[in-house]
Amino acid sequence: MDQFKGKLILLNFWATWCPPCLRELPSLDRLQQRLGSERFEVVAVALDRSGYEGAKAYYKRLGVEHLELYTGSKLAFSYEFPVDVFPSSFFIGADGRVLSFLRSYVEWDDPAADHMIREYLANSSLGTAKAENPVAPSE
Repeated sequence: MDQFKGKLILLNFWATWCPPCLRELPSLDRLQQRLGSERFEVVAVALDRSGYEGAKAYYKRLGVEHLELYTGSKLAFSYEFPVDVFPSSFFIGADGRVLSFLRSYVEWDDPAADHMIREYLANSSLGTAKAENPVAPSE
């Protein structure tokens, strides 16, 4: 999607049945509010059978206001992203390559998270190369 080209993306996979995921979503929302910009975006994708409406209900229940709602199937993403644990997060550089990944819950309100993201943004290798991003917004 063109909207992700040239950005550092934090791609997070979560599921409505996953307690650590539900615990993590509000801090991802606050991270997007704090650092989201033309250069950085949090993209959270619900990968479960509840679909768009199910995920939307959890966004509402948890007060998520700053994250776009994306849904998909684990199979659709499995060739690009080895999601064997929920939640799973992948940092994707502006060139579309995976820079790093985190398996399991992360406290995104921790100042170390902001520091890590700012370090990625300061890294000149993020550049503005064309990115191939398989995430599309749900309708």
